[in-house]
Amino acid sequence: MISVIIPTHNRLKMLKRAISSVEKQTFKNYEIIIISDGSTDGTNDYLCSIKNDKIKFYINETSKGASGARNIGLDHAKGDYIAFLDDDDEWFVNHLELLFQKLSNSNDKVGLVYGWIDYYENDKLINSKHPKLKGNIFKEMLDKQAITNSSVLMIKSRVLDTIIGFDEKLLRGNDGDFIRRISKFYNVDFVPKVLCKVHVGHEDRITLNNPKNLNNEINSYFERLKKFK
Repeated sequence: MISVIIPTHNRLKMLKRAISSVEKQTFKNYEIIIISDGSTDGTNDYLCSIKNDKIKFYINETSKGASGARNIGLDHAKGDYIAFLDDDDEWFVNHLELLFQKLSNSNDKVGLVYGWIDYYENDKLINSKHPKLKGNIFKEMLDKQAITNSSVLMIKSRVLDTIIGFDEKLLRGNDGDFIRRISKFYNVDFVPKVLCKVHVGHEDRITLNNPKNLNNEINSYFERLKKFK
């Protein structure tokens, strides 16, 4: 089984789209774990109304951030494989099937696989990220986020026996840090296909370069220097 972890905060409309993209998957052996992280926009009422046995949800009364929310999901995940989906992103229908095929057929040295992503603004394709890194990518990850974001990652759950989950001190760059720590101990592989649509253009993305987010970016670099001297 694959555990799909979706953290969300005040994005009810986008969350519904993300959930729908999981429910449309060609691969059906999954559970969805949603963490409402301090939401006040009706998300909690919506989650309570869902009639789907595959969906479990947890509510944080106050926000713990994306890393804290994902870690709650990891604590409750029952699958041998774990995938992540941000609430503002959307999977193509074969996302889980292709990543599962790649990861389940890999050798024991591979702990993570990823696919490609395209970026959309108002339904218009504006950018793409199609890396081809595989094997030992640790050095490639040291100075940058060399592959794709958390919405197109799948890991073997046993990886979590070696590393901790997401670093809750990091308010930006937490998915890169997660990949970086995995790649220190495990090889990485990829599916050469676009599997996820990343929606940009809305105002509350942590990747926007406003003063608050840039300060978080600087903090993430200092934390990286501490971890990987």
